[in-house]
Amino acid sequence: MLEAKSITRHFGLTLALDRVDFSARPGEIVALLGENGAGKTTLMKVFTGAIRPDAGAVTLEGAPLALGSPDAALRAGIAAVHQSPMLFERFSWEENLALGGFDARAKIDLDAIAAKARELAKHLGFELPPPRATIAQRSVAERVRLEVLRALSFDPRVLILDEPTGVLAPNELNAFLDLLRRLRGEGRSVILVTHKLAEARAVADRITVLRNGRVVAETTPADSDENTLARLMIGELAPSPEPQIHPVANSVTRLEIDSLSYRNDGVMILDRISLRLDAGEIAGIAGVDGNGQAELVEILAGARDATSGSFRAVGADPASALAVIPQDRDLDGLILDMQLWENLMLAAPLRARVARRGWLDVAGANELCRSALASFRIRASGPDALAASLSGGNRQRLEVARALMQHPRVLVAHNVTRGLDLAATADVHRLLLEFASDGGAVLLISSDLDELLAMTTRLFVISRGKLCATESSDRNPERLGLLMAGRWSE
Repeated sequence: MLEAKSITRHFGLTLALDRVDFSARPGEIVALLGENGAGKTTLMKVFTGAIRPDAGAVTLEGAPLALGSPDAALRAGIAAVHQSPMLFERFSWEENLALGGFDARAKIDLDAIAAKARELAKHLGFELPPPRATIAQRSVAERVRLEVLRALSFDPRVLILDEPTGVLAPNELNAFLDLLRRLRGEGRSVILVTHKLAEARAVADRITVLRNGRVVAETTPADSDENTLARLMIGELAPSPEPQIHPVANSVTRLEIDSLSYRNDGVMILDRISLRLDAGEIAGIAGVDGNGQAELVEILAGARDATSGSFRAVGADPASALAVIPQDRDLDGLILDMQLWENLMLAAPLRARVARRGWLDVAGANELCRSALASFRIRASGPDALAASLSGGNRQRLEVARALMQHPRVLVAHNVTRGLDLAATADVHRLLLEFASDGGAVLLISSDLDELLAMTTRLFVISRGKLCATESSDRNPERLGLLMAGRWSE
């Protein structure tokens, strides 16, 4: 169906793709694995026409594909769902879907589009937002689901999915993987870009591994276990850190949340949330996006006022007692058109560190940024590089660096490893564990149950704005999936 030969692409002096060969057959799911910066996204952008390669060719069912033209790729039958949602914030979800293939008539009928979308959504196992709701009001998970609908509305022969499962609960994941199998059964080619090795092995017919812009392996799930795939992606694996995160006896309370509630337009988003977090502890909140997590994080960050209730973070310096790592690094975490040192200076405690009599010491800010790049292993040309020039993994490292360099006593991390490869995820986990072992407290909010089960001593579930504590007997994916779906009594 789709075949690429000797695809090569440079970005300045960086060789992003080095004579890459790739193929996807009709009725086949191909998983594309590789760490951040391996070239996966660049290759996908070649297929979708967003990037023109320096050399090489792509054919679709034997016919040459016009490279460098998104319109040509879409018309040929290649559709993609990107890792970062590509939707218009001020448009309603129906208007965003109108930009897909739901309605080709000159006069757009939003009601007809909504009806077709709801019918298609049934096959995906999820619900659509209320009528005429804008994208700005929707969660990350809802945005990704809408992108899947829009991509499928074009009836593509090749569907590319970049990290699509990071926002799905366990009970949604199986339905989504079943959808991919149905698409395969219809004769389509599905390319699944993922870091989740278990998912790749569960659903893929073939696996292609990229490393440093080159194809280092083509294999099948039957011929490779997770350890083998991980070594192919990143080389020899470092041992995973053991989570030494048991709270110290009589330890200091770092964060108290007392009956916190939030209403928006009369709708209860957070319903009397209460939580206590002690020094040396990592507590987790599991939940499907859109159940109040984003609003909770914004209230803790001071970006939104609670309707009732209160919270208190305890630290030596109240101004830097709590730091937040938001889930969307591109929209909420960083300003992509600003330089790296400028992004660090967005944190008031870091500005104060290099200020001289009310004036910002730019040389000192640059030196602080150079220290951050080295300490947190951020791959960048230097402090003057734009945040937009970094890969997704390095942007995430910059966010984590800015939060930890403030020396907070409480760290709120929201989907902090979403979209990161194995090595980057291990780095972030190590930093969180070190922070907790030094007396900090971490509130880890995530839709990744594996991460929460591995990293936390206490686990809560949030659903429809309500928080439920779990017992050790609840710590199995099926039970937690039911709780995340709001089925408390089962």
